[in-house]
Amino acid sequence: MFGFTRMTAVLGVVALTITGCDEAFVNEDPSLLSAEETTLRNIERQRRQTATAVGAGLGMLVGAVVTRDQPREDRIRGILIGAIGGALAGRATGDYVNTRTRAISNQQQGLRSLIAAADRDIASYRRLNNVTARLITQQRREINQLNRQLSSGTQTVDGYRAQIAAARNNIRSLDTGIEDITKQIGVMKADLSALNNAGRPTTGLANRIASLEEQKRVLQSRRRALANIYDEVPDSVGTYDF
Repeated sequence: MFGFTRMTAVLGVVALTITGCDEAFVNEDPSLLSAEETTLRNIERQRRQTATAVGAGLGMLVGAVVTRDQPREDRIRGILIGAIGGALAGRATGDYVNTRTRAISNQQQGLRSLIAAADRDIASYRRLNNVTARLITQQRREINQLNRQLSSGTQTVDGYRAQIAAARNNIRSLDTGIEDITKQIGVMKADLSALNNAGRPTTGLANRIASLEEQKRVLQSRRRALANIYDEVPDSVGTYDF
């Protein structure tokens, strides 16, 4: 049996290995952020609450479930692979991950819980897309106004830069969201395959994966739209090519 002590040790190693990759928020003056930018930051912070260790733990559980009828060494190998894969995806999987660690032992009720958790994550990414749409409108209006002011001499280059100081973090937040949803889709596809192979129920998971993929496409499109707005910043102010 893969003992608790050994599992804990692996969790610690994996967590230490992966967590160093997480980016910290760049210091910003909150008073300079628009309502849309503030909401964007808050959504990202909420996603960051999912710990890497949670992802590693659920990966171990999946590995244990799908390899439980195999020889001991194969089971251990599956658990270790699951731990590493789960840790890599841990920060990206939100409510789905947290629910899955509790649901794996109960097939039908567990699946219902996973579906409900996936729906909450889909709603979260839909909210991210909605606020991004509002941010695009707000930033387009602000950039157009700043360009007019700079041309008329009523705005300085330094003042312009101060007004768009959050631009890089806006794009970074969207890039992080795209990265996170990509990882979640990967985890859910692996779950779907593993559970199918183990003869476990999977009804509804494929539809949720498709919904997440649609939210990813929308987010990528809106990221491009926001980057195009920043392309309109004059060279005299700085380079904002994303």
